[in-house]
Amino acid sequence: MEEVPTLCPNCKNIISQIDISCPKCGKKVKDTSLTTGIQKQFFLYFLSFFLPYFAIWPAIKYLRQPNPTSKKVGVVAIILIITSLLLSVYFTKTLLNSLNSKLDYYRGLN
Repeated sequence: MEEVPTLCPNCKNIISQIDISCPKCGKKVKDTSLTTGIQKQFFLYFLSFFLPYFAIWPAIKYLRQPNPTSKKVGVVAIILIITSLLLSVYFTKTLLNSLNSKLDYYRGLN
């Protein structure tokens, strides 16, 4: 199967079918918008809540898309990231206070 060369609409340079942008002028020749299928959303939301540090970059990528649906997915992911981080801080602080009070109790027994 031969690859049919195409021309860049900007500089008329020959580009291959796999190029996203023209190697000569840099003009974008393919749309690389992110998909907003239910599986992708579920994965991003799961990642945002349970592994928030790994979801920051994908959430920002969705926020930067021109599609309003992609922007909504990005906003929800950012909200889940912030919620997850705040809950982590709250529960860590609660655990440390609990451990500190138990240590104070055991120190008082001696």
